[in-house]
Amino acid sequence: MSPVNVNVHACASRSPGYVNGSGPVHVCASRHTQAQAFTARTSRVRAQARLAAALAALAVLAALAVLAVLAVLAVLAVLAAPLAAQSPTRVLDDFRSLAAWSAHPSDGVTLRITPDSAAGGRAMRLDFDFHGGGGYAIARRALPLDLPPNYEFAFRVRGAAPPENLEFKLVDPSGENVWWLNRRDFRFPAEWRTLRTKKRQVEFAWGPAGGGEIERLGSLEIVVTAGSGGHGTVWIDDLTFTPLPPVTPYDLTPTARASSARPAADAARALDGDAATAWR
Repeated sequence: MSPVNVNVHACASRSPGYVNGSGPVHVCASRHTQAQAFTARTSRVRAQARLAAALAALAVLAALAVLAVLAVLAVLAVLAAPLAAQSPTRVLDDFRSLAAWSAHPSDGVTLRITPDSAAGGRAMRLDFDFHGGGGYAIARRALPLDLPPNYEFAFRVRGAAPPENLEFKLVDPSGENVWWLNRRDFRFPAEWRTLRTKKRQVEFAWGPAGGGEIERLGSLEIVVTAGSGGHGTVWIDDLTFTPLPPVTPYDLTPTARASSARPAADAARALDGDAATAWR
């Protein structure tokens, strides 16, 4: 039998074969099919590489985002550190209970301390009567407290009373040395108002210490003393204490500027320490 040539596709190489024991048959794999398979494998490899690169980029971006957040938090922590060192405002008394307070009026003066309602809570009510004369009405509370170099006390007040002196007193543990701020002829507001007393406003009043600063508090007094000699009611609420940054000497150099000045008489000459020069 004559040899049968089977040509499937044009090929670069041929492999001899046999059909039913007869003559050689030349069969070849398709170049086009091989190229398609190679292209498909290459595409898959490239797609996998692009996916891996994209995932790696996302991982890098995520890491950078985490680092950025951590950096921001670190900056905020540094900025907040001085405030944290100062300690937050401390509520000394919210007046839900008046068990710690006691009334100490002078002779001829009536003072009654009772609880009363206030916005969002309770308040201390002081009903006083000077009976047309002089004297004082003291509301006292024991309050052991170490005082920092700088501080502020605050409380809310309102009243239905004529102008009287409103005293805020700090008493040391001995009970004999007193520091105070005396708000003379104080006009009690009809609506709640916050009064603040800073350390720089507190001065020595009397006692064997003879002066100096109070370092440890033994008790605190809120006092109404006769101004008009009348009678009325005062409400006190939200007594707080806040440590403040220490007061430091001024160490900067002041400057002065002006929109206009005469020749050789600019604003800086007002601060040059020379009495012969001036700003004109």
